[in-house]
Amino acid sequence: MKKGKLLFLFLLVMLVTSLATTAEAKTVAPKPSIESLEKQIKALKEENAKLKERIKSKDKEITSKDTQIKDYKNQIAGKDKEIQAYKSNAVTPLKTKLAYQGNVLSGNYQEGKTSVPLLLRYKGIRYTPVDAISNLLKIKNSYDRSSDTVFFGQESQSSYMSDILEPVVKNNTTVDINKPMDFGNGNIYDKGYSMTYKSLGIMEFNLDKKYKKVTGLIKIDEQSVNQPLYIFVAADDKRDGFYKKIATDGVITPIELDVSNVSKLEIMVECTKRDQTGVLHFANVIIE
Repeated sequence: MKKGKLLFLFLLVMLVTSLATTAEAKTVAPKPSIESLEKQIKALKEENAKLKERIKSKDKEITSKDTQIKDYKNQIAGKDKEIQAYKSNAVTPLKTKLAYQGNVLSGNYQEGKTSVPLLLRYKGIRYTPVDAISNLLKIKNSYDRSSDTVFFGQESQSSYMSDILEPVVKNNTTVDINKPMDFGNGNIYDKGYSMTYKSLGIMEFNLDKKYKKVTGLIKIDEQSVNQPLYIFVAADDKRDGFYKKIATDGVITPIELDVSNVSKLEIMVECTKRDQTGVLHFANVIIE
């Protein structure tokens, strides 16, 4: 009987202890203080600010990369244009044959140890060596260094007069030699004489009976001139020599003179009005 009571008391004590422990475990944790919450909020704000700075930094990086990409694209576009320019200006060898009256040339043109394409295309135009043309046509060619001219066939004995003869000027005349002369319609000559005159202009050439023929073009190039002019081309001071003409500005006159046994050639402009001024061009003058 006593053992049963003791057992009952023991179980009762265990039950009460268990209930007390469970009740303690179920006790609600205390609420955080305002100070603690403010610290948490502050920490969150700081973290948020850091995140914003990181985002801003990344945006700058993205903008910088976009700029670099744009620059690279512009560079690529520029290189593409350069490539297209190189392609359009490229010299392309051709395999085309050249033929003339049964004489056929093909492959490369050989000159000593040098071998070059017989035909080239450059900007849509075909080119071939001068010597290849000479071989094809079976005619001789030669190069005159003094006149910087390649001759086919018999070498010409002619030259630009303005390259070898300088005129003697009179009556306050001035002469420009081998300056561009515009004859209109796209015809610009850079060989010849431009004589500036007032009332009277004279230039003389000492031929010393060395030459046979002179050809060229004469033009008065002064739009303000509206009065008639007398143009003389005379031999050895003979006023009634080769040529006399009344001309106005803009008239282009071809001349061909036999100067055999002529010592002095004179070109003169005589105005019909006092103080009349202008420029006479004697262009593309060939002397033989």
